[in-house]
Amino acid sequence: MSNNMLKVKFSELHSIVVDNVNMTRIIDFLFQEAVLDSQVALALQRQNDPQRQCRDMLVMLHASENPRAFVKLDRAVRREPHLQWLIDCIDHFRDLILQSPSEVTGKCEASIDRRHFPCHRSSRPTFQGHTNIRR
Repeated sequence: MSNNMLKVKFSELHSIVVDNVNMTRIIDFLFQEAVLDSQVALALQRQNDPQRQCRDMLVMLHASENPRAFVKLDRAVRREPHLQWLIDCIDHFRDLILQSPSEVTGKCEASIDRRHFPCHRSSRPTFQGHTNIRR
């Protein structure tokens, strides 16, 4: 999958990823792969709030001119077995033009196994009604 396609998919999934993914190991992988420099990696790792850490990293990657940033991010996600739900969302996130944001969000949210999110601090037991996907 191309970097541009992955960039679009991660942008569309931004809210879900920020709410549900602990980026600590992914940041380490992106540093190892020279997507993040040492100063950025350290600054991200020092964040006490996992959601802010994730949001800051995604925004930084979107602003980056690294032509393989999202290919490497995708590779990092695929190395984490507990993120299979996100891999499924990425792999099946086609035909976005034909689907409404709530339809796409619902499909991804239905596949989330809530037991795997130690960083998730929401009091909501489910994501019902969560339609923050940007167009």
